[in-house]
Amino acid sequence: MKKCPLCGKEYEDGAVCPYCNVLLIDMTSGKAVGEDSRSGKARAKKAKTEKPKTEKINTEKANTEKVKTGRQGPIQGNIQIPPAALLGATVIAVIMVICAAAFWFMSRPKTPDTDTIYGENQYNAYSGEDAGLTDSPEGTGQAGSDSVTLNEADFADNEPVENGTQEYRFELPAYWQNLCTAEANGDAIYYYQNRSRVSEAGGYLFSIQKMSSEYYSQDYLWLAETDGMVYALVRPDEPAYDTADPYARLEYERLAEDISYVNNSFRLTQTQEESDYIFEQSSSEYLSRSDLEGLTGQELSYARNEIYARHGRRFQDAGLQSYFDSKEWYSGTIDPEDFTESMLNEYEKANTELILEYEKDRGYR
Repeated sequence: MKKCPLCGKEYEDGAVCPYCNVLLIDMTSGKAVGEDSRSGKARAKKAKTEKPKTEKINTEKANTEKVKTGRQGPIQGNIQIPPAALLGATVIAVIMVICAAAFWFMSRPKTPDTDTIYGENQYNAYSGEDAGLTDSPEGTGQAGSDSVTLNEADFADNEPVENGTQEYRFELPAYWQNLCTAEANGDAIYYYQNRSRVSEAGGYLFSIQKMSSEYYSQDYLWLAETDGMVYALVRPDEPAYDTADPYARLEYERLAEDISYVNNSFRLTQTQEESDYIFEQSSSEYLSRSDLEGLTGQELSYARNEIYARHGRRFQDAGLQSYFDSKEWYSGTIDPEDFTESMLNEYEKANTELILEYEKDRGYR
């Protein structure tokens, strides 16, 4: 064993102390270096200061890295996201999805509310009868060929036919009764192409709606206005024909051209608020079946019995009696058993018979 003259620790044979890393043999003289020699002191000083200097440099480097990154040291492992931040991001994503869905819903083509169309008061505007999805036959044209053309025979009967409600009337070609379904509820009437009705498109052609003037839009076609209420023709934002049926498109476009009939023939009838009658002229003019079209069974009953009520007849039916008691012009003085048909003039007799016959044809009596 040898003893280092600088650090005093013992070591095996060798020219370098394994503890202080100092060369113990002077390469110039070949002699052992003593602790009191100049070169020995220099090496000893270097050995003592080398480690602290290295540690200082490493410490300064770590402090500099800390300032740059704002962290206590190098990042190790997976990045941890705070639960609150994750929850907030999820909420924002859900809100964005909801907003996108709402925008799509508001931007979709406007179609009639089926709950309103198919309500209890549903009836066919052509005949006044209850209407179903297959009231009218479809056209005879066939789809699927490379060259599709309209069957003009479907459009041969183009005589104008009156449509409407008690409040308004208008005309459409007669072939609409075969190719389209008209359904009314309250103040509105909706028209559909039969061929596209059962498809996803729906076949909606147009509707006539009564609305407050404040809700009227320039997108609608103005037809008439009375007492602050506007009657407007409303069309779909986009054509509603069955895109899988080439013939349906041609037929739909042909029918859409006929909508100009409505604008040219639309007229308001005398309303109950103005005349307080269903048919004020029924005592002085002959009515026609076209006058009766579009009336419900209840309205037809009122129209027939108001002819008797004008002469002061009273009614055993409590509903009829209550209805006429509400009219300013009515004065019930004659009991039913005392009333005779001879009290009616020729117009009134003919009109009561016409209305009664129409009620029977429509199954209301």
